[in-house]
Amino acid sequence: MTKTLLADGDYGFNMNVYYLLEDYYQLWEARGITYSTDPPLLRLIITGDSPMFYLHVTTDADGVKQYMLVDGYLRDSEQGDQWLRVDGNYPLGHYELRASLQTTYDAIVHIEFQAPH
Repeated sequence: MTKTLLADGDYGFNMNVYYLLEDYYQLWEARGITYSTDPPLLRLIITGDSPMFYLHVTTDADGVKQYMLVDGYLRDSEQGDQWLRVDGNYPLGHYELRASLQTTYDAIVHIEFQAPH
């Protein structure tokens, strides 16, 4: 744990493809996302070449840090900053996303999508 404040800015978190499910790409191909998908933004996200989400950091007028997880697809497709959301049919499993943050450390986020109980 750290008390170091992040600098204001946007930090993109990319999928670490080395820890994906064995059939991860086949699941996406079944949904029509392939290496020839046009536009390629979704393909770039699922292959770890474009951020899945951004950590948007700002400081308000009182000096309090504000944080927002911004949907990477919507931002990079010029639909503005909208909260990250994950649809209910995202492939279940454990994912690792990485980003470099502007202080003195890198961040790794582990996310696990599980079926509802």
